[in-house]
Amino acid sequence: AADGIDESVVDRRCHARAVTPAVGILGAGGGVPDFGAGLGVAGLSAGFPLIPAIAQSGEIVFGAAPPITGVFAFAGTGLHQGLGDYCEWRNTKGGVAGRKIKYIGEDSGYKMDQAMSVFKKLMGANKPPVFYGDSTAWAKAAAKEVSQMGSVLTSSPSFSSDLADPKNVPYYFMAGPTYTAMCEILLEYIGRSSKGANKPAVAIVYSDTEFGRDPIPGAKAKAQKMGIPIVQEIVTKPGSTDRVIVVGGYQFEKLARAAR
Repeated sequence: AADGIDESVVDRRCHARAVTPAVGILGAGGGVPDFGAGLGVAGLSAGFPLIPAIAQSGEIVFGAAPPITGVFAFAGTGLHQGLGDYCEWRNTKGGVAGRKIKYIGEDSGYKMDQAMSVFKKLMGANKPPVFYGDSTAWAKAAAKEVSQMGSVLTSSPSFSSDLADPKNVPYYFMAGPTYTAMCEILLEYIGRSSKGANKPAVAIVYSDTEFGRDPIPGAKAKAQKMGIPIVQEIVTKPGSTDRVIVVGGYQFEKLARAAR
């Protein structure tokens, strides 16, 4: 911890900033948020499940199924703590429209059946207007049921292109650009930052998971369009740490030779 900063606290706060904009929508200004001129509470109520929740009394429940155990526990633990920390902090500021937020998170283990079980359990018992899942796979699997319910805004760590679809996945809140857009932005930066006549060489290292594979076709298409060669493609096992060795050791040398 540099300069006396508790890194665990910083990590949790970073997770909270990344994963709680849906709750932040509730808390904007301490009341009902302004989504644009002419769009009031009546207009939002039909298509936005949080407004009726604000109008009720009692605690507002924020449900979640973070992967506290399993291959992505290293991220899920901070995610779980961050969500809880944000809700506690929000409550010190008066909550949302004078109502306290109650965070209820249960471990998904990064398993589809377990995540769906937690979702159904919390929806049945607590009816949270906001639910945070654990993955792309969960968000896709729950999308139809969530749309039919029409009473809960969902989100997750996923930035899958398939979820950036307001027509087919209207109750999913994405807090940033899609995975594909992230890769495209990075390639554009590489292109702008490169010097000399030679095009920069790029290696792609990604996890063999749905979210890991999601941006690869788009990234390859963007690289081809920009004339940037992809000289190496490395797929790692979910939750593995060997990618550090791969990039830092022999494979990096192989990449450097290929770029020459």
